Amino acid sequence: MASIRSPKFILAFVAGFALLVILNHNGGNINIDLASGTSNETDTSNLPYKFEKNGRCQGDERHRCIPPLHVFEKRFRAAPKYKINVCAIEKNLSTIMTAIMCFLFDEKKFSDKNRNLNEEMFHQRFCRTRNEATSIDHLERKFKTNATDWLHLAIVREPIERFVSGFVDKCVIEQVWIENGKLCNMCRKNITCFAERQYKRMVIHSNGGKLNNFDDRHFFPQSWRCDFSAHFRRFTFLQYKNEHTEPFLQTLYTHLESRNVSNSTIEIINKQLHDGKTRHATVGLSERDIYERQVRSDPYILQYIIWMYYYDFVLFGFPLPEVPAQKVQIKIV
Repeated sequence: MASIRSPKFILAFVAGFALLVILNHNGGNINIDLASGTSNETDTSNLPYKFEKNGRCQGDERHRCIPPLHVFEKRFRAAPKYKINVCAIEKNLSTIMTAIMCFLFDEKKFSDKNRNLNEEMFHQRFCRTRNEATSIDHLERKFKTNATDWLHLAIVREPIERFVSGFVDKCVIEQVWIENGKLCNMCRKNITCFAERQYKRMVIHSNGGKLNNFDDRHFFPQSWRCDFSAHFRRFTFLQYKNEHTEPFLQTLYTHLESRNVSNSTIEIINKQLHDGKTRHATVGLSERDIYERQVRSDPYILQYIIWMYYYDFVLFGFPLPEVPAQKVQIKIV
């Protein structure tokens, strides 16, 4: 396996995570400020998870853990009238948030065409590229604006929940590997195999490999998206959890109100969102429950989850899973 101790990894780590990161929680939001740090020590006293000298991804284990704030694909959805920008991250309500931002981009045209938020799909999305950008700079050029006074939102999700939801949706329910045998890492419905091979792809990308396929876009770390390495401090993060949909929506609506989105517009959004669930939703599926129980009870899979997503847990304020107390023999793929 390629080593993560390469010069490219060290540079990315120093430039990215070797910064002072201060997170303050407020009703599911995370207000983040970045200040200068050093390559040797990072002040982690105010992080939601406390680093320990012998904690996870420290010392000898650090080189196994996928680095944070790596640069990967960026997808922004804008509503210039309200100065709102949403970064779409796959399996983080990206389809719904893309639909909402399209509606806010042109409410009259969206409604006149009888579009519905729950019926939007990526390849048939109404706005297409009209309100989309691939970087903050691109957004500013496209809409001839200075985005410093915009509201930049990113939906973040507990890493195990996101991992299981993505796997069940694509590999178990849709079975995308039937039409393309390379998808789901050629593991079909085997989530252990999938975790091993997706970890390997993350290692390759961390070392400069140019990887970007369907699986990567759905499972690479959240901290790699949205150009967080350059614009972390601009974003307001909203935590989404399956069992806490209503509190999430109310927080989202509060942010929309703060940008002068009318109550009538928010009511339309709320009504359509409650009329059904999106095509990719896995909430309530027995398959999802089965695979989540498997992941959370299997020390072997959990080890890979921590190596892949340790910094997603830390940066976005989610508690690390406890690995069951038993010796685990890890196969390095």
